[in-house]
Amino acid sequence: MLTSHFHSRLFILASNSVNNKIIVQGWGSAYREPLNSVAWDSCSIQWEVNSTFQLQFTAYDDHSLAYSMLTNESSIFFQGEEWIVKTPLPDYSGMVNTNQVTATHAYFDVSRVHQWQTKTGTFSYSPNDVLAYWLNDNSLGYTYAVKGTFTNQPIENLGNGSGTDMISKIIETWPTAVVFPHGRQIVVYSADEWAQDLGNRINYIHDTTEIQMSPDSTSLFNEVMVYGATKDTDTNSDTDSDTTSYYFDPYIVKDEASIAKWGERPGADISDDRFTDKNSMDVYARTQLVTEPQFSISITMNDNTEPVPGEIRRTEIRNAGYSSNLQVVGYQWYPNSPGTQTTITLNTSAKSILDLQNSQSKMIAKAVKNSKQNSQLAITAQNTATKAYNSRIYGEKVGDSDY
Repeated sequence: MLTSHFHSRLFILASNSVNNKIIVQGWGSAYREPLNSVAWDSCSIQWEVNSTFQLQFTAYDDHSLAYSMLTNESSIFFQGEEWIVKTPLPDYSGMVNTNQVTATHAYFDVSRVHQWQTKTGTFSYSPNDVLAYWLNDNSLGYTYAVKGTFTNQPIENLGNGSGTDMISKIIETWPTAVVFPHGRQIVVYSADEWAQDLGNRINYIHDTTEIQMSPDSTSLFNEVMVYGATKDTDTNSDTDSDTTSYYFDPYIVKDEASIAKWGERPGADISDDRFTDKNSMDVYARTQLVTEPQFSISITMNDNTEPVPGEIRRTEIRNAGYSSNLQVVGYQWYPNSPGTQTTITLNTSAKSILDLQNSQSKMIAKAVKNSKQNSQLAITAQNTATKAYNSRIYGEKVGDSDY
């Protein structure tokens, strides 16, 4: 009786659409089975740009083959994507057995692809070159594509690492790149190619009743000393000491616009032996500066709308005078739970920071104006009260009286 009640209250099957069913394939198994005991209110997809992409849900033990296959490294097929179970958490409580599952997107398993060879030396590469060096002829079915334009960059000693190292190398070398999977195809997008404006808006109150802003200037730095590659070290026979010789003298890179706004904010030295050319070093060093405070907006939507990664959405908080075009860089979505609100994270950018500052400036100016008006009203009220107090007594005292 307990199991029946628990089942009817929490576990409701979604539509018959293939994308809305969870299909399980055990590790090393040829069988794929539908999982019919999912707590859909617990089933969510979390994504964060160049970081997280995972599926979470809780299922109860209906003694099915699908449930028994919810073990480490099993594959789950849901929403047209493949997910790999990494942390199943079986729980036995109250006569009901459950399993809380966390599965990462199959593209993270590119870590199993290992490039043992190394291209020794510093050479100029494109993202496509890096992907090809790791993924050509891999046995796990990974393919790749590059969308948008990238400038070739120097990379030293490419290789000798996992597929995860490959992804990290791409993001490190091209900081504005976005890596996003479609099945087992790994796609690298330029910032321009990744962004898409579909004309959608987010209006405070109408679309959401909760917007949290998080500006943070802790990591701000706008000037840094840079060191490029060193030449062969010569020994000075007179002093018996080593002298370091660079291809170009170390120098300070500054972002004057940021300094004008925030003052000088020195950062840790950047030393990179890949660069023998000062101009190339300069371009790279400027991509490492943090010239504006970091800024993110977390929004709880009023509905269960499916987010679009990379979408540009016009965001307005009219009572605060704020509006800006922001990009979706993260979300948590409950695909088969229409009553559960979607949460999304919008981007950090210099433009969004400027829009926030303009909004705050307007609010400060309005507050000052209101303060002045209130002060004048207070003075007027005080004068009126004084006059009323002074005129409350009339006539002259002529003697003692009982009244």
